[in-house]
This record gives sequence, C-alpha cells and structure tokens, in this order.
Amino acid sequence: MDSELTLTLETCLVLIPLLVLVLLGLRWVQPPQDKESSAMRFQRQHVDSGSSPGSNPNYCNEMMKRRNMTQGRCKPVNTFVHQPLADVQAVCFQKNVPCKNGQTNCYQSSSNMHITDCRL
Repeated sequence: MDSELTLTLETCLVLIPLLVLVLLGLRWVQPPQDKESSAMRFQRQHVDSGSSPGSNPNYCNEMMKRRNMTQGRCKPVNTFVHQPLADVQAVCFQKNVPCKNGQTNCYQSSSNMHITDCRL
C-alpha cells in the first residue's frame, strides 16, 4: 500500500509541472484581446515622447503607419505630443475646456508642449 501511495505522489510531482507548462502554453496561443483601452489608444495615437520630427518630411506618414492609423482608411488629422507621458497625463488635472466638437472631455495645458500636427 505504501508503494502505491508513493507512485501516486511521484506521478503528481511529474504531472503538476507538465500541467503548468500546458496552461502557460494555452495562454500564449490564445488570440489577443481586440479591446484596447481608451488610455492605451490615446497613447498609441498621440504620444511620441521619444522623438522629435525635426525636419523629417516623412514623419507623419511614418508615424501614422507605425501606429496603425492607416489600415482601412487613413485618419485625416492627428496630433503627436512630444512630451513625457507623465506631462501629458498631468494635463487631465488642469483646466477643463469645451472641445471643438462640443464634447466636454478636453483640458488645457498650463504650459507649452511640443506637438506635431499631421494632416492628410
């Protein structure tokens, strides 16, 4: 009887790591979630703190493609902010102003920010 119990424990000790590996593998092969949070979408579409376009005439075309804003139809107008993400996030706690489209979720920065306007 003791040998039967030992065999079961040994089997479990072998199967548990295998089960963990299988579960991890299933997690990797799951399709990615299509939902991108609004904060993640805003960051992808508007924050480019790591660079400055300088005199690059292809900056808008390159960034719009790199940030997946040309699939299906090209976004006609987009602005990239060249500030650290923390500075961009801080604007959300500053003065609330009406948006140009009539919505109320716009904020006015109390400091100048380096931006690039891209227009189709």
